[in-house]
Amino acid sequence: MEEENKTITVHMETLDLHPQCSHGPTLLFSRGTDGKKFYSCAAYRDKKKCPFFLWEDQSGEKYVQQFERDPIISKMLRYKLQSRYELVKGLKPEDRMYCDKCNQLFPKIEKVNHLDHEEMLRDNIDDYNLSHPSQLLRPIQETKGESQYFFTDTTIDAFISIFKSLGITSLICLGAPTVHEKIVCEVSEINSTLLDIDHRHIQFYECNRFRWFNMFNCHVLEECDTEIVLEDLLSQTESMALLLDPPFGGRLEPIAYTLKKFDEIRKKNNKNILSKFLILPYFMERHVINCLPEMTMLDYKVDYVNHKKFNDSGRNKGSPIRLFTNVNQAKVALPVEENYKFCEECDRWVCSENFHCYQCGGCMSKNGRKYIHCNLCKKCVKKTWKHCKGCRKCCLPDHRCTNSIIKRSSVNSNAKKGQKKQKKN
Repeated sequence: MEEENKTITVHMETLDLHPQCSHGPTLLFSRGTDGKKFYSCAAYRDKKKCPFFLWEDQSGEKYVQQFERDPIISKMLRYKLQSRYELVKGLKPEDRMYCDKCNQLFPKIEKVNHLDHEEMLRDNIDDYNLSHPSQLLRPIQETKGESQYFFTDTTIDAFISIFKSLGITSLICLGAPTVHEKIVCEVSEINSTLLDIDHRHIQFYECNRFRWFNMFNCHVLEECDTEIVLEDLLSQTESMALLLDPPFGGRLEPIAYTLKKFDEIRKKNNKNILSKFLILPYFMERHVINCLPEMTMLDYKVDYVNHKKFNDSGRNKGSPIRLFTNVNQAKVALPVEENYKFCEECDRWVCSENFHCYQCGGCMSKNGRKYIHCNLCKKCVKKTWKHCKGCRKCCLPDHRCTNSIIKRSSVNSNAKKGQKKQKKN
């Protein structure tokens, strides 16, 4: 993934003019040293999910028509899905079923229509599942695309506590369905709308609660006008926040494009700037700030239920996932019961393991472990690192010293030259 990001550039300048696949406007990429440009799906890199690929000089209509488009969710289909949902909701749990292949709720009496894939059926769908579809829908597990990991209850409660303390009355959950569900079911003072690439949520929510949305091109994938839908959504209240949980393999440039569009709509309607919360690993901090310079990284560790590393038990130093925000960090209170404290010198909340360094002028730990100050580097570094005279910086003790290798290579080269000279003489 890192190598791919280094060799591929995304060009967002003329997105509105790009050819479209079934997931909205495609993205324009250039790859490698030749810089030849091509269009590809904004949502998926896996060609099985979307085969769209065009070189920039082949973007005529005859080339675009060769790609088979997925059916777009129309107003009529949404109406039928939600009518079926209301029908199933009125039944007893033992009379409700869900098909993982068809991605559809249905009454048990219609089971005969699904007998050719009976192993994909589930019965006894209770009311909790209907109001919390993330507990019912099978998580998508892919290396490319929208692999789904869900937050722990503790993390969800921490998010909601932050929103309440900031006086947020409207929330857009961009790819965070479990937070959306909790707010819809239990937090009456916050109005939440889910925007997600997972169209399976359509049957569970009306259009004011859910929109099928591609965060990588700012496009509503239903049969409607994206601009009108977003303007209606983003101009509701003054105190509005956005919680964004993107795929960790996704490019940040398209996400920055979408957030800029959101801000433009808010500004056009004379509303306050969005309070944004972006969820990504701490080691992406430099890239986040490069694409979104208004964002800073909070010290809160975000935990997931169904990820073996991104939680408090999967790593010896806790989850590496953090919150990035454009909100003044002094106003973002982190939960004391989860071992967070307020640093008076930094004027922000930090993890209890994070100690203030008066030489650096801040609580410098990034990974959840205590950092130590190196007087030679003149900065705080990971406690396990040691200062290397060859590299002239702190590194892991067992690292390969680049300068030493170069020095040895130079010495060996000079020795060989000397030997050759002696032979000639």
